[in-house]
Formats: sequence, structure tokens, C-alpha cells
Amino acid sequence: MTDEVVLAVTKLHGATLKTLNLDGCRKVTDVGLESIAENCLVIYDLDISQCAITDFGISSLACLKKLNLRILSLSGCSMVSDKSLPYLVKLGRTLMGLNLQHCNAIRRSIVDMLMERLWRCDILC
Repeated sequence: MTDEVVLAVTKLHGATLKTLNLDGCRKVTDVGLESIAENCLVIYDLDISQCAITDFGISSLACLKKLNLRILSLSGCSMVSDKSLPYLVKLGRTLMGLNLQHCNAIRRSIVDMLMERLWRCDILC
């Protein structure tokens, strides 16, 4: 799976797409995530584990006020770092589950801070 495929799918089906699992799609980058953020306004379950996502991609998700994510999996996203903290907190208004396993660029102290701020969200780390 590549960004081009994600762009095509989200443009065609984004209005009705509620769940998207891209786990292990290493060729999906922030470009694909931006397309998801722009086109998939009813998505509530997004798994982008082991994708080539960075802090910029997380910020693009958080900037959309209409997004209503309930579950977000970032497991193994090695380029997501502490800089994503404000964006994850913003997403946390609706999140009930957040997977940060194997996100080695996020320090434990940041995860602890997230756990405090997102008290109703189950966070795996």
C-alpha cells in the first residue's frame, strides 16, 4: 500500500469510511495521512502502525475539528516523537484508545503526561 492508493481510496470512499487498517504499510507517509484527515470525516478507528508517519502527520490529524477518532494506533511509528504531545492531547478529546507501543521516540515522561491528561483514554505503551 502506498500514499497514492490511500489518496485514491480516501477520495472515493472517505465520506463513508469508518475504519481503516494500514498496519505495516511502510510506504504510507504523512501525505497519505493528510488525505485521510481531509477526506475521512466519519472515521473513528485508524491503525497506522508501522507506517512512515511523523509528527507533521499527527498534527494534520489534530488540526481538523470535525474529526471524531475513537481509536488510534501508532505502534511502531518510530518517527513520531515527543513533539506530537500537543496534537495527541488535542485528538484526545474523542479518543478512547491510543496505542503507542514501540514508539521509541516518545519518552516515558511524555506518555505519563498523556495518561494524566487523557484520563478516559486507554493508552498502550
